[in-house]
Amino acid sequence: MNETEHEHPPDDFEVEIISLDQMSISGERNYIPFVPLPPKIRSTRRQLNRLWLLAIVTSSVLLTFLVIPNGFSTAQSITQQVVHKLMPTPAPALPPGYDSFYIDKDIPWAKVFVDGHQMHLPRIGVDEPLKLGRGHHLISWRADPFLPQSCLLSIPFAIDDTCRFAFDHAIHRSSAYQIILLHESLNTLPPEQRTGLVSAIQAELGKLFTSETVQPGEQYAGESGPVTARQRLRATLHFQLDTNSNWVCFANMQTHSGLLCGIDRQDC
Repeated sequence: MNETEHEHPPDDFEVEIISLDQMSISGERNYIPFVPLPPKIRSTRRQLNRLWLLAIVTSSVLLTFLVIPNGFSTAQSITQQVVHKLMPTPAPALPPGYDSFYIDKDIPWAKVFVDGHQMHLPRIGVDEPLKLGRGHHLISWRADPFLPQSCLLSIPFAIDDTCRFAFDHAIHRSSAYQIILLHESLNTLPPEQRTGLVSAIQAELGKLFTSETVQPGEQYAGESGPVTARQRLRATLHFQLDTNSNWVCFANMQTHSGLLCGIDRQDC
């Protein structure tokens, strides 16, 4: 055998095998340098991550619409609410005098409160009227010994408002306004005081009477209408207190207004 046959060819590689245990015992550290990925591979991975995230979000939204009844309409409603909050619709302008008020009370010592705050009432036609903002307002008044009362007023007006007005529409003079009526009645008195007041009023009315002679040919008011006297008559006028609480008769000398006020088909 020739010596040349035992020589390694020049293209062969030399391989050295090192035991891992020997490296740890000898204290050597297995260091593998970090080799960054090429930019093209990194960009591809980012795009894949974004696509996965988009797919997960889309699937979650679709699953919500399938699981929750009326999910689409609910989402649409929520979207509309958000848009309305971000872009509120401007409120329409109020007619003149719509938010301007005077308050008329028939008990001089009555205290009037608007939304819990006592008010110094302006004089009708002299001082500037009260201005109330949009929304619901509670108007209350107290006039001892009458029971406390209250009514509701809304700007704009609502169907459940309970305050009474002297007129059906705003008064247009130097400035437009409306008048709120705060009136008392026998029904707002405690029972014992109501009975005592009725007796006192009737006693005073009993002292008020007058007489007049009706000559033949003159007319006087009868139960069925005017009657012509055929002979000389003596007419005596007496006053009787009507305690019928169903009457709604407001004759206001300050506002020159009368509401549903009629006696024997005569406008009082």
